[in-house]
Amino acid sequence: MNNTTSSPLKKGNPYRVVWGAQRFRLSIGWKTLIAFFIVAFIPLIGVTMLVENILVGVARQHISNALTTSLRGAQAAHAGRLGTVNVILSHSASSPLVKEALAEKKKAPLVDLLQDYAFNLPFVDSWLAMDTKGNVIARRNGSAGDQVALNTILPQVVSNGYAAVSTEALSRDIFLRENPERYLRLERVVMASVVAVPVMKDGSVIGVLIGMVLLDGYDWLPNLIHDGAGDGTRLFGALVQESRVVAASRRPGNFWSEGQMLPAEVSDVVLKGKPFNGPATINNEPCFISAEPILNVQKRVIGSLVVGSKAGAIDAFIRGNMLTVYGFMVLGGFLSLVIAFLAYRDTIRPIRALVGAMDDFAAGKVEVRTEIATKDEFDDLGKGFNRMADAVCVQQTRVEKYNSLAKLLITTLNPKELLKNALDKVLELTGSKLGAI
Repeated sequence: MNNTTSSPLKKGNPYRVVWGAQRFRLSIGWKTLIAFFIVAFIPLIGVTMLVENILVGVARQHISNALTTSLRGAQAAHAGRLGTVNVILSHSASSPLVKEALAEKKKAPLVDLLQDYAFNLPFVDSWLAMDTKGNVIARRNGSAGDQVALNTILPQVVSNGYAAVSTEALSRDIFLRENPERYLRLERVVMASVVAVPVMKDGSVIGVLIGMVLLDGYDWLPNLIHDGAGDGTRLFGALVQESRVVAASRRPGNFWSEGQMLPAEVSDVVLKGKPFNGPATINNEPCFISAEPILNVQKRVIGSLVVGSKAGAIDAFIRGNMLTVYGFMVLGGFLSLVIAFLAYRDTIRPIRALVGAMDDFAAGKVEVRTEIATKDEFDDLGKGFNRMADAVCVQQTRVEKYNSLAKLLITTLNPKELLKNALDKVLELTGSKLGAI
């Protein structure tokens, strides 16, 4: 008998599947679990990072809009106050008694008039009745005779005959003559909103009525910014002359203070006549700032109105929304793990059943059959194993019958008995019902 050895399968064999040596053993179940984790979690993490970046942009835009709205509201409120002053002065300027008092420079009726103004509008710091050359005819405290320089406002009002409303950088001496004790703390140059209304007679300007709101220490406007923002948004405002804060909010948590210098990144932009809106560092703390330049009657920048919010407000907004995102992420991760576990179970259980059946069949338990009804490829594998086992059993039965025939031929010596037994075996092997020799 020749010795035969089985040759290895060639690479052209369509039934050959051999991974390289660099591949380590890993069960299909774990491969499925890892693949599902990669497919589910990596996009989830990417989406979370994207959402966080979007939220940062949304938060910045939200704060920016809140600052801008607050700034516009404060400007409108202050303009409303000045509008009230303008209306009152314009009404008085049309009065014959006021015209006569200015024309004849009668001090007493003008002082009474200005005192009435001061009583009704206490937020106005200075009331003046002046001639066309800037000489003071009357103040509410009764003083007169000095000359007041209001930059180019007075010449403009006298020349065109129209009222003017502007914010100007003025000498503090104007206010010291009103109340030396109250205004002694002021810097030499102060910032004030001026309302100047001409008094006309026979088509000519004979004098000017003046109302001035001092902006240094004018905390009403910064407080209005904070109070108008509501409890949920902590906004703090300040009035700035050039680069120095001259009025700040008195509310708790405010980070502005009088005398404080505006950050260079803010003042450099504002002093060029441009609004600023963006991040800045105040007192070594990150903040978000919105600033609007204040222009005088000559359209020159003399200061700014500033609104700010600590960056912590943005962080709180982001944290609040990211907690929701993380909650959905955890829920999605949990559901992904559940689905991955189910996929792992649906993969590993049929494989274990098939491997166990093959091991038992190889051990001689030829009656072993699988019962896999997964409605997928494992279902086909189970049925294929059963067909293979049935075929092996049929083949084994045939071999046993052939062996019994061979044994019969070898052990039987009587020719007649041999022929009869051989015919019976042939009928049994072929499944025939009738045979003859």
